[in-house]
Amino acid sequence: MCPLSTYTGMILLQTAPPHLLNQIDRCISEASTVEGVLEIRSRHFWQLDFDQLVGTVDVRVRRDADEQNVLTLVTDKMSSVVNILTMQIVKDAAWHTVEGSNPGHGHSHGNEHDHGNSHDSEDNRHSRNHSGDHHSHNSSSFHGSHYGHSH
Repeated sequence: MCPLSTYTGMILLQTAPPHLLNQIDRCISEASTVEGVLEIRSRHFWQLDFDQLVGTVDVRVRRDADEQNVLTLVTDKMSSVVNILTMQIVKDAAWHTVEGSNPGHGHSHGNEHDHGNSHDSEDNRHSRNHSGDHHSHNSSSFHGSHYGHSH
């Protein structure tokens, strides 16, 4: 185990603990086998505190994939290691649009709006559909809550 100062420094620098890297890779491999998932990338994992690992991933899915099902199954595959996971699900047709979009916003769909908490809320979920159902952002905590919005 690392000295406390080194471990604390790793938390402050938002790095993944070296002893969890193989487990994270295993979870990503398992999540990649979920029906409809084509690719998982833009992965970033870091230690939030001494007990919680946080992660973000971009998941490219087939056009016909059920986004909510992918969210649930990928979350389940990652939950053995990652405590808090933020996931952006992108339909295959929109993947190239996302890659070339505004770097400060993370995606492009032609409808200007604020990503604040102004979306309609229902049972800890909120969604607003914009033209074309291109992609969704989903954040889930493995403590039982699911949050997200779709475009």
